[in-house]
Amino acid sequence: MAHEEEVPSIRPPESVVITVVRCKNLKGSKGDSLNSLVRVEFGATLLGESSKVEANIETHTTEYNFSPSFDCTFEDTSCLDAISYKPVTATVIEVLPKDKKGREEKTNVLGQSCIDLIPLLRGETKFSAVQGVHPLTQPTEATIVEHVLPEIEVHVSVSQSLLTETQLNSSNLLSVHVNSVYSVPEAWQVQMAQQFNYTVSLPVPLSKEKENTIVLPNGTLRAPGEKEASNQRKWSSAPSASGSCLYIPDSTMEEVSFEDEDGDLRDKEDFAFRQEAMEEKNHVTWNTERRCFLSAEAAER
Repeated sequence: MAHEEEVPSIRPPESVVITVVRCKNLKGSKGDSLNSLVRVEFGATLLGESSKVEANIETHTTEYNFSPSFDCTFEDTSCLDAISYKPVTATVIEVLPKDKKGREEKTNVLGQSCIDLIPLLRGETKFSAVQGVHPLTQPTEATIVEHVLPEIEVHVSVSQSLLTETQLNSSNLLSVHVNSVYSVPEAWQVQMAQQFNYTVSLPVPLSKEKENTIVLPNGTLRAPGEKEASNQRKWSSAPSASGSCLYIPDSTMEEVSFEDEDGDLRDKEDFAFRQEAMEEKNHVTWNTERRCFLSAEAAER
C-alpha cells in the first residue's frame, strides 16, 4: 500500500500573556484617594479589564497584577505580522464614587501607554517594560516641563519562542515610513477634511507568489505651513490610543536633503516647485511607521 503523503503539521497556537503589574504616581481627580482599573487591548481587540484597585497612599502605587492574553496562531504569517506593528494599549481608568442618587459609577481616563511587542519576533520569550502613562491630550508648552508622567510596569511572556532558530535566521522585518504628500488637488480643502479618510496602501510580499496589501490610514489634511507637534513617528494601528501615546519611542524622522533622495524631483530646477508645494499649499501628513513581518519565502523576493 502506498504511503499517504504526509501533511506538514501546524504548530498549535501560542498564548501571549500581557501582565500589567502596577502603576506608580497616578493622580486622580479626588486627591490622594484613588480607585482605578486598567483596560488592555491588542490593536482593536479588547483583551480584558482588571478589577477596581485602590491605590496605596504611602507608596503611591496601584497593584493590578492583571494578566490577559491572546493566541498567536501559525496557520499563516498574519498573526506574526500583527505582532510586528500592533502595540498593546493599556488604558488606566479612574473609577469615581457613585453620586448621592446611587447611580452607576462614573469613570475618568487617566492615561494610556502603548507596549511594543517586537521583542517577541526577535526570539525573546519574556520581557518587561516600564514606561509613561500619557494623558489623552498633549501637555501645553507651559506645562510640559513640569509635567511628570505616571509609570506603568508591564511584563510580556510566551512559553516558547514564536520563531524557531531557522525562522529567526531566514525571516526579516520591513519598516515602511510614510511622512507627507504634497501638491495635492486644489479640491482638497481643510474645512472639508473631516468628511474624508486619507490612506496610503502598497503591496508587500507574503510568499513567493502572494502579496499582502498594507494600508496606512488616518492622514491629516493640513493648511500651508502647518506641521506636526512632534518629529516622532506614530503607530500605524493603535485605534484606541490618542495623544502622545500614539508616538513610537525611538522612531523619529530625520531631515534629508532632497539632493540625497532616490526619487524624482531632486534636481536644482525642481527646487522652486518643491518649495511652493511644501510651504504654500495644503498637504496630507501621516508621519507613521508600519512594520511588516517577512517569512523566509517573502524575504527572498
